[in-house]
Amino acid sequence: LSETLKTHHEEKCEGEVMSLQCPEGTKISIISADYGSRSSGENHCSRLSDSFSICSIRSFIHFVESECQTKQNCTIEVVDEKMGIGSSESCHAKNKIAVISYKCKPSRFLSSLVCKDDPVPLSCSSSFQRILIFSSSFSPAATAPIYCPLYPEEYQQDYYQDKEYVQDSTGVQDMKQCTDTPVTSYFITACHGQKHCNLTANPQALEVDGCSELYVYLKTVYACVDMRAIQDAFVDRTPKQRETEP
Repeated sequence: LSETLKTHHEEKCEGEVMSLQCPEGTKISIISADYGSRSSGENHCSRLSDSFSICSIRSFIHFVESECQTKQNCTIEVVDEKMGIGSSESCHAKNKIAVISYKCKPSRFLSSLVCKDDPVPLSCSSSFQRILIFSSSFSPAATAPIYCPLYPEEYQQDYYQDKEYVQDSTGVQDMKQCTDTPVTSYFITACHGQKHCNLTANPQALEVDGCSELYVYLKTVYACVDMRAIQDAFVDRTPKQRETEP
């Protein structure tokens, strides 16, 4: 999920104000935070380089995390005193610059629960949001929060009889192998970055043949995320065709 999200960069000189902003429904996740002076010849703050070869203040990242981590928006005034940086660790008489890299991660996830072989309709109601898949896997339907018939409708038995039958079956090892095989990658390939996605919880179609004869349901966890937080390459892309065995 994290690899799909854009990395945002904010750079400000000492005395300026940094502003970290994420779209609604997402929260700040700090990747890195550096504050210090640049190498010789780069003393003017507006001339940026890639390293802090003269002076770097290590406590800055802890301050940034305490102020901004998991928030939707935050501001930081790049002033030593206001950031709790004492004279002992300050870069004296240096032109300092603060550099922060962060992502906007989903703050709310949705769950889709469907019985085996049922449709899995995933969609985002907002026109500027797209689907990001977090996980998808089969689980025993006997203990599911939804009722999945064990037999076709005309042959349905009482739910508790179905549950007892499944619990007494000898396919415990088969069930473990089935539930231990995630189908997350399949859903990522088909649905990541789409506004709508329609798949079917068919084990063979999802390349988990071991689940085909078992009493299972499919749980898919996903988020609807503002397109501004997603890398452009993933937004409304054409889903890749999965390679199949000859």
